[in-house]
Amino acid sequence: MSFIPRSSVVLFALLLCTIIIGFALTATKPSTLSSSEISAIDGLFARWNSTHSPGFAVGVIRDGSLVFAKGYGMANLEYAVPINSHSPFYIASMSKQFTAACAALLIREGRLHLEDDVRKYIPELPDYGKRLTIDQLIHHTGGVREWSSLVLFAGHDRRYEDRLDNKDIHRLLLRQKSLEFEPGTEYRYSSGGYQLLTEVIERITGMSLNDFASEKIFQPLEMKNTFFESNYAALLPGRVESYRPKGDGTYERILKHFDVYGDDGLITNIEDLSRWDNVFYGDRIGGNGFHDLLLTQGA
Repeated sequence: MSFIPRSSVVLFALLLCTIIIGFALTATKPSTLSSSEISAIDGLFARWNSTHSPGFAVGVIRDGSLVFAKGYGMANLEYAVPINSHSPFYIASMSKQFTAACAALLIREGRLHLEDDVRKYIPELPDYGKRLTIDQLIHHTGGVREWSSLVLFAGHDRRYEDRLDNKDIHRLLLRQKSLEFEPGTEYRYSSGGYQLLTEVIERITGMSLNDFASEKIFQPLEMKNTFFESNYAALLPGRVESYRPKGDGTYERILKHFDVYGDDGLITNIEDLSRWDNVFYGDRIGGNGFHDLLLTQGA
């Protein structure tokens, strides 16, 4: 598994029926799409291109450039707001790659090391008798419990409509007297691990994760519409709402009622994601070797 969780930089199946999809086509020249290619894309998404359906934002990157960006379906069904290439999506757990990139930046600066024990930065974390490392948090091999399960066990609403933030999740993780397995011996997806990683980044930098990511990643890459959301109630023009099908051809809203970020929480759009994609073809940010570190295989 690579340093950044191995899912396509621009291919996302987003939570709750609101989806961003990007295609990296294999052709080289010219850096445009033919009418037949555009027709083929339109055909793929025709069933959702309706004022009665949540939909997609589609981006095509060719030769390092965004050569096609289009919305299909609605960002908001109640007000008939269509999706377009600027529409801001909540991308849920795909946010993890940006948190891992922030850790990579600190590693490149010598302020953090993959082999560091997490308790070096979070000394109040229980001593589990085995070292839990930064590397293991990044690669989901640390055995840290999944916080979405912990909040259910703690009696929270299973729809996550009880307000939660990073402090709530941190308190839950500190109360865990054991890990799910000995660190480094298994792989199990862990949003809890990325919550600890977020805490480490914020303690090292003295900044919020969003402020650090904005200074080091979003601003240099001109990702002007990307940020970690820490207030779900804040107004966001054009926000793509989340929906679920009711089974009768209609939909109902799914409301986000938590401010947890780092393992999720990122807001972005197709145009900004195309700028992020360029990081993987050269050292646009982070100095020499940064993008190689992002793709380094974990143990």
